Amino acid sequence: MNRRSWKEIFASINDPEVPALFLIGTMVFAILGNALYDLLVELLQDLLGGESALLYAVITVFFAALLFAITLMLWLWFNLRWRQRNRLADAVKLDRAYPGLIVFVSARQSGAESAAIAHHLKVGKLRRLWLIATNEVEKKAAQLRDIARVSHY
Repeated sequence: MNRRSWKEIFASINDPEVPALFLIGTMVFAILGNALYDLLVELLQDLLGGESALLYAVITVFFAALLFAITLMLWLWFNLRWRQRNRLADAVKLDRAYPGLIVFVSARQSGAESAAIAHHLKVGKLRRLWLIATNEVEKKAAQLRDIARVSHY
C-alpha cells in the first residue's frame, strides 16, 4: 500500500500550476476557516451570553495577532536555518596553482580576483587566464588583464 503523506497532499492542493486543484483547495481552506470562526463565535457567545460587537473585535484581534506571531516565528526559523546553511569560511587558503584560471570579475572593488591571479602567477604555473565580466565591470577586467600581462612577462 503506497499512501501519500499529508505534506504531499497539501503541496498538490496548493500548487498554482494545477489551477483546478488550486481553486478547489483555496475554497476548501476558506470554508474550513469560516466554519472554525463561526464555531468559535458560537462557543464564546454561549459562554459569555448574548451577541456583542466587542466579541467579534476580540476574536479578530486575537487571530490577527496569532497569525502575525506564527508568520514571525516561521520567518525567524527560515532565516536562521538559511544563514547556518550558507555560512562560508572567513578565509580560504590558496595552496594550489593550476595552469588555467577562470575568474568571474566582481563589481566590488575589494574582490579576490587580483589575489587569485597573483597567487597563480607567483607559483609560475599560470598559462591561461579567462576573465568573465559584464559590461559593468569591463574596466576592472581590463585592469586585471593588464596586471596579469605585465606580471607574466
